[in-house]
Amino acid sequence: MAKSEKINWKFPARSVFYMRLEIFMIVVLTAFIFYLSFGFTQGWYTVLYALLFVVVYIIIANLMQLIRQVEDAYQITASEIKITRKTRFSNKKVRVALKDVTGHKLNKWFLGGYLFTKNGPHMLYFNTKKELEGFEGIIKKYVKLPKKRK
Repeated sequence: MAKSEKINWKFPARSVFYMRLEIFMIVVLTAFIFYLSFGFTQGWYTVLYALLFVVVYIIIANLMQLIRQVEDAYQITASEIKITRKTRFSNKKVRVALKDVTGHKLNKWFLGGYLFTKNGPHMLYFNTKKELEGFEGIIKKYVKLPKKRK
């Protein structure tokens, strides 16, 4: 990658409504509510309670997205990473030199991770697995991580 090349992405993309972790937790909580309500009512109300929970969650989540308007923008070059976190109420910009990176942890299933630096961890969010793998390739190429002790 030449010095002038950059990789950019914004999170959340307009095509992504819910994160995988969020969907996973909704399924778990819905199953839990179904199980508990089945123990008390043992009728068709169990399905109604589970559906009611999902509907209420979707309404509240969409309201929160409208109110907060969260957006993270990432830009990585051969020398640094720029992270911009915007909400309706605040705007925070962080620049991290790749020489200050001490490690990283990425999760390809939930499309997120951490970038560890001398100043502390930075959370990362990705829309697609392709974005995550592109980021990981650059990190492996340009960051010299300390060797592990035996």
